Amino acid sequence: MKKWGCFVSILLMTTGCSLGNVKEDVANQKNRNPLCAAIDDCFTYLNEATQNQLVVIEANAIPEDRSNDKDYQSFVKKSLERLRDYHIQLEQAKKYGLNSEELLKTIEDIIETDPNQAEEMSLTAVLTDQYNTVEPERFNAFQDTLTAYSKAYFLLFDHHRNYIYSEEEDFLATIKEIEQEISKLKKEIDQELEAVLLADGKKDKSKNDTQEKPEKSTAEKASSEKKVVEKKKEPETKKQEPKKTQPPINEDNITFEFLAKEGNTDYRLLVYAIKEGIHREENGWAGADAGDLITHGKYKLILVNLATDEQLDQLIIGTHEFNLNRNDVRMLSNRWLLISSVESSNVRSGNLYHIQNGKIQAVRNVDSEYGELYFVENGIKVFDDSLIQTFNYSNADGTWYIDDFRYHSPSETLSVESYHQIASPTGNQIYDQWVNDPSYYYYEG
Repeated sequence: MKKWGCFVSILLMTTGCSLGNVKEDVANQKNRNPLCAAIDDCFTYLNEATQNQLVVIEANAIPEDRSNDKDYQSFVKKSLERLRDYHIQLEQAKKYGLNSEELLKTIEDIIETDPNQAEEMSLTAVLTDQYNTVEPERFNAFQDTLTAYSKAYFLLFDHHRNYIYSEEEDFLATIKEIEQEISKLKKEIDQELEAVLLADGKKDKSKNDTQEKPEKSTAEKASSEKKVVEKKKEPETKKQEPKKTQPPINEDNITFEFLAKEGNTDYRLLVYAIKEGIHREENGWAGADAGDLITHGKYKLILVNLATDEQLDQLIIGTHEFNLNRNDVRMLSNRWLLISSVESSNVRSGNLYHIQNGKIQAVRNVDSEYGELYFVENGIKVFDDSLIQTFNYSNADGTWYIDDFRYHSPSETLSVESYHQIASPTGNQIYDQWVNDPSYYYYEG
């Protein structure tokens, strides 16, 4: 998204609602309906808005000739991969709750409602591609199903977003219906594609079978029969699926780069700009001094094998603003990346990302509403890859608050294991020692 507008359709872009409003509404269940407060039937209104979005998307579609079989099959493969990637991202974000800010961020990042601003990787762009595509004649029926499949995904994401802004329970029932439709369409997609490709295979096989072959000698037949017997004895091996190729990395789009390590494998971990602007801070505040260089935009993380230069994983992290003169992004250890921002003069909030089996995992603090950690500048450390300690300070009473978080690998979450309170000036002394000694872990024995 160019801006964090909380519109639920192109018709709602003038509502003036900000992400801050969403955060408040999500936190306060009694006031969750900023867009529809004056509308009697919010469910009907938002459904109509979604249909209007689809009309605009279809109207913005530009017919593209993919009538060459090879081109069209490549296009289909890419479309299906994207739709299924979106599904995985949605399922991961739903773990935070159906009215959570995390889910909203995921939907807004993926769907890109405005066709005029839609990025190539967005769901709106994928759906636009499906409309008016000139496909090979024998793929006509398949193209209709693929378009319906993409449309169903668009409706699914859009209805999840609309549910965040509405208290209408009907949205949950509609989402369930769309999920069932997607399941049905997926089966049809697989069957239709298999039928077309199978017809090609049979055609090629028939062509080969009609070619005359010289008759084998008795010795050749015996040898051939022996090979067949031996082949039956061989253990079955699973066919390896081809790896999904990633677009090449544009070095100019790398905002931050770090070296990471897991076992004996070395990586490049990139904070990569999908869209980015840059400016200098004019007026100083807690998060920036006047003249600091500030970047702002939409970003993703990319993990690259240092030895082979192979892109192993990508994770979209959404919209961020980074102060290049501060420690907003840094590695806490070989496998832990911290992305943080200033909340006040002595408090930062941060999100953690963990490298696990060659993948980038977003790690959520289950004891925080938005999954973040809070700490003073430099007040966060990782110990033994599974224990994280943070220091917070309260100006109001001069107290230090120390939290110990345990990392849970399967769920990629953190939970508070223990906590301590220390009054100043003792707390100041402990914090100074903790910051200056990387191996120092505070505990009360």
